Amino acid sequence: MYGYKVYINLLLYKLGVRHILPSVVVNNKPIKESGEKLVKFQNVSVRKSVADMLTMANKSLPNGYSLHILCGYRSKKEQLKNWNNGIKELKRKYPDWNITDIENENRKMNADPRNGFGPHQTGGAVDLTLLYKKKFVDMGGKYMSNINSKTNSTNITKEQKSNRNVLIKAMKKAGFQNYPNEWWHWSYGDRAYATYKHKPFAIYDEI
Repeated sequence: MYGYKVYINLLLYKLGVRHILPSVVVNNKPIKESGEKLVKFQNVSVRKSVADMLTMANKSLPNGYSLHILCGYRSKKEQLKNWNNGIKELKRKYPDWNITDIENENRKMNADPRNGFGPHQTGGAVDLTLLYKKKFVDMGGKYMSNINSKTNSTNITKEQKSNRNVLIKAMKKAGFQNYPNEWWHWSYGDRAYATYKHKPFAIYDEI
């Protein structure tokens, strides 16, 4: 079904050497659209179940903490803009790289919308961070930056790690799945969620 490189990466993932699943495996997950509508949570559009789960996660946080949603549903047009901006930035940063390497690097931070759709186009994915008493918490890496972006990054302080664990605990308790390359990205019902959770199919298609 897949090329040998994909099977090698799958093996590396199972052995804990690789921390993300190959994108081709995620993108091949079957979808049975539930028909669930988009609703608003903190003025961001998400699927109804996602909004309910975010409410649960918010309530489970320690006193003084709250979720701050950075992004929910994102149209394909918006995603293409993000993709192109990422390519431009990587070309500026790595002028000697070829386009294949640049695109592969860009995929770590931006879903490629040119031949399909990403998690944010389903309404099942959210980008978020934490507030403590209405002030942003130090999570050890800026949103949409590849510096310390991996959820289990070891290049952060104990305090930053503790802050991430507060978010991780609340989101997992509510039933979300994290994308390991981005501490801020969590989803439910999309292909990534279904693949990492070993579900037979996703319930959210592109909107």
